[in-house]
Amino acid sequence: MLNQSEDMGADEFRKVRSAERALDLLELLATSVEGLSFSQIGSALGLPKSSLSGLIRTLDARGYVTRTGDGRRFRLGPRIAELSAGLRQDEDIIGAARRAARRLAQQLGEGAHVAILDGDSVIYIAVEDSTHSMHMASAVGQRLPTHATAVGKSLLAVLSDSAIDLLPTPLEARTEQTITSTADLKRELAHIRRLGYAYDVEELAAGLHSIAAPVLDHTGHAVAAIGVSIPRARLDAGVITHIAALVRGAAAEASHTPHPASAPWVPGRVRVAWSMGTLRQEAYQIVYQTVRRRSAAAGADVVWADARNDAIKQAVDVAQLLELRPDVILIHPAHALLAEQLFALAAQAGVPAINFQRPVRGRDIPFFVGGNTYEQGRMTAASVARELGGSGGVAIIGGDPYNDNARNLAQGIYDELRRHAGVSILTDQPCLSWSRAHARDLAEQALTEHGEGLGAFIVANDDMAGGVAEVLAARGLTGRVVLVGGDGDLEALRRIRSGEQHGTAFQNWLALADETLRLAVAVARGEVDHTRLQRRSIFYSPPGPPSYVLDLPYVFADRQHLAPLETFWETALAGPGH
Repeated sequence: MLNQSEDMGADEFRKVRSAERALDLLELLATSVEGLSFSQIGSALGLPKSSLSGLIRTLDARGYVTRTGDGRRFRLGPRIAELSAGLRQDEDIIGAARRAARRLAQQLGEGAHVAILDGDSVIYIAVEDSTHSMHMASAVGQRLPTHATAVGKSLLAVLSDSAIDLLPTPLEARTEQTITSTADLKRELAHIRRLGYAYDVEELAAGLHSIAAPVLDHTGHAVAAIGVSIPRARLDAGVITHIAALVRGAAAEASHTPHPASAPWVPGRVRVAWSMGTLRQEAYQIVYQTVRRRSAAAGADVVWADARNDAIKQAVDVAQLLELRPDVILIHPAHALLAEQLFALAAQAGVPAINFQRPVRGRDIPFFVGGNTYEQGRMTAASVARELGGSGGVAIIGGDPYNDNARNLAQGIYDELRRHAGVSILTDQPCLSWSRAHARDLAEQALTEHGEGLGAFIVANDDMAGGVAEVLAARGLTGRVVLVGGDGDLEALRRIRSGEQHGTAFQNWLALADETLRLAVAVARGEVDHTRLQRRSIFYSPPGPPSYVLDLPYVFADRQHLAPLETFWETALAGPGH
């Protein structure tokens, strides 16, 4: 709980006698306008003279008790009035927040609410219902976990990281999207502090999005938060971006202190905005931590946003990042088919953009930095063909078929396997969600349909390959069926060492972080050395318009060639944050 010490449980609570006496005295004096004499107080409280004398002297020194003009009686001191003024101010702020929430609900036709922080929960103190038949059911007094709600995260973001450490762990998972790691929550709160709003992507309930901002008192303390909740079915990028601006404005209007400017840039540094489609993957966390460590030395100040694999949230993130007037923006798309509009927004704002890691089809993609996943596919398929001795059946479990990285990877696999007449593709199934669980299901289906004719699995990434490895182990096929993945995850390294996985294709993510940061600074300063970049399409099926491309090469690691992957992880794990 945020309002208790770490080592004090509810069952261990013991009342503090001196505190009880002080409160009894104050409550007694509050019943008398004219004041009470020393003997009257002693008689009413049943305290010995020595104890009462010390108590009154202490409270008098702090301004909580004072003598009447004749010096014979005691009454409440001026400090009590100061505290009650603060309470009235909070009541004024909460009243303003309630009125702001009511205006939001009337303006948008969507549900709005005001919440306050209570330990590791938020409590709704005002609820304005949506006018739509389909809406979130909520009520005054409802208690919800802070980490799974936009209002809760906006209130937590005002606190220190040491206060966040007091949350009970593990954090409760309300949906598959709920943040359950304290480290992940701290990273999210750091982004909220710089962007000025909190976003709940189906973290409390499937199909529900919420956005919220804090309401501040005259000291900058968050008294409450205003939020709006909308079912995903009624969302689009334009609507939620507009709502986000209205929520931030309503919270600022209700506050007694102006909201600090979002993301105040560090003077003298290149202003870099970085919108990530997700930071949940291990590789992307390495990029994030590496850039954070090295940005100052590179002369850059980086403001991050994590879309958590949601294109709607990413639209809000990019719009807000562009409002901060960065010198350059990097966009790692949550959804490749919907990403072109994000680059169009950057072009309209006059901000140069770099497409990071997940290629996008569009006219406003001047730079791409990442890897050539077509070549990754070829080297992966070549390794499988060698392991099969040039003959056998292969099952491909790909990624999102609308993601051009997945398409490029698949094209490289197809082109390479055509060179091996004895190797045939028995099944080729996309996995839209890049889900480990879905990959398990697809592996079960492939093994059931093709039995002993299936000699190898080629899987789009190592997390999904982990699901396939579980199926092979359950069927007693570990080591008998070849399994390859991609990304070079730490778990994949363990599986390759133990023989559960044959190999993986990976990039050096530390080098990718360095090269990307270097390119971003050069683009912002107009100092790009185009001779270091390739001028080509970033697509293979079908090709698209050319961009300036910075590729970090892929390396294939298996038990015979594991040193590059081991060296990478030794270096990565030695860095701060690991």
